[in-house]
Amino acid sequence: METTNKTRATAVKPATKPTITVGYNAFASLLMGLKKGRIATFEAITVPDMNKGGNPHLGHIVKHSRCQVCWDADYANAVNNRRAKDGLETRDIKARAWGVHLKGTPFSFHVPKGSSTPKLYVRMYIIKSLGYVYIDMRTGAEVDKESVTPFLRKRSKSEIIWREYGIGTILKVSADGATYVVSHTFALPSAMLPAAYAALDAANKRRAETRRAAKAAKLNA
Repeated sequence: METTNKTRATAVKPATKPTITVGYNAFASLLMGLKKGRIATFEAITVPDMNKGGNPHLGHIVKHSRCQVCWDADYANAVNNRRAKDGLETRDIKARAWGVHLKGTPFSFHVPKGSSTPKLYVRMYIIKSLGYVYIDMRTGAEVDKESVTPFLRKRSKSEIIWREYGIGTILKVSADGATYVVSHTFALPSAMLPAAYAALDAANKRRAETRRAAKAAKLNA
């Protein structure tokens, strides 16, 4: 009698990344432990650099952004790598003058204008934006980008988008197979954070739908 062995196929569920809540000190230690040049994603809430004249948003809004970043890359190498990819000649790059870099760490100290207390910042360059929204701190409502853009101060052009983010502005970091949620004070009332997350997710969905529609229109043209 002939017999057959039947193997039951089972779906393999993808492993979910653990989410870990960390405090300020643990977060600083986490960043210290990340390998130099590590690629990660992060979310932050920052106060936009804006012009004052006739600006109805001044002092009222924050920017909730999600980005893919490279922690603590060498600034000169990052610029020249970008130039090489763009087919440009490399050049001598002056050390970044902003703040005081703590060698061997991803941190810089800087004393903000009008303050006497140095603040801690995380050095990184932005690989790509993964979406952002502006939020009114008084209401938690999303603010139309087109009404904010005319009041933003223009940044000088550079081969790469290099930033130093105040460590107190960072909400989440995903790196080394885990997502770390930072439990400290931000430039937005904590009760409004769920609305900020929802607004960012909705904005990213709208952006994805716009891209899909544009791609479909191009294919059908």
